[in-house]
Amino acid sequence: NGTTWYNVGVQNIVMGDCIEVGLVVNNYNSNSTTTATFGNVSVTGGNMSKPLNIKSIAGLSQDDGLAADFRVTPNPTTGLVQVDISDYGDKKAVLEIYNIEGRRLMTQPLDIGQKTINLDLSVYENGIYLVRLKAEGLPDVTKRVVRIE
Repeated sequence: NGTTWYNVGVQNIVMGDCIEVGLVVNNYNSNSTTTATFGNVSVTGGNMSKPLNIKSIAGLSQDDGLAADFRVTPNPTTGLVQVDISDYGDKKAVLEIYNIEGRRLMTQPLDIGQKTINLDLSVYENGIYLVRLKAEGLPDVTKRVVRIE
């Protein structure tokens, strides 16, 4: 009611790099106006460097059979993203894009030794998409990407 406030909940969410943070207020009645004031909001952490994976921590090479990782930036995106697949070395790999309902939208075989992939997600509607990388001898890795206008 604008006078009495109640703590509805607190949520700690662990996220990867390159994520924008925002707060939203919604009114389910399209014929009226909604106003909100947010207070005592904080965002902590943040690291713009690539997170270490188990191979780099243990000093192991790609051929040790442990999971590789990839990075999609920027995320969220208005369309153009770069996928860093340098962890995959000389593995034969395939990149797939899925919508949030799980329907595969694209499959792209990758060149052995390729380090980056440029993707244009602007052909898709705003929403959440899953980018999956499959490589021989490694577990599949999937990242969420948010497409915004």
